[in-house]
Amino acid sequence: MTGQGTSAPVFNTSVRMINFNGTGEHTHSITNFALESVTMPNNMTTIFNGTSTANLREGPIKDIPATITFTNDKVISIWLDPAKIKYHYGDTPVYGIGLEEMHRPSLR
Repeated sequence: MTGQGTSAPVFNTSVRMINFNGTGEHTHSITNFALESVTMPNNMTTIFNGTSTANLREGPIKDIPATITFTNDKVISIWLDPAKIKYHYGDTPVYGIGLEEMHRPSLR
């Protein structure tokens, strides 16, 4: 997440996926996150709600309700409304770690 402390934080990422049996490896990009709200339920978790675009095989799907959660400045979870993406990621968030240093945004 970049642009913290500004009115428009930016979040773009690539998600590398693979089937449980080790086949079908592929990558998706998630871009154009439009922030609607930010909450901090505790001092280790920041939750961003908004909409995003996901690029799937059939092309980009826009305006997907999305929740991005940073935990302890290390773990990230990305939830995209499963119905909007035909349950491509199942019905749970995608979890990972930031490859670049993540900075907790200021809520001031």
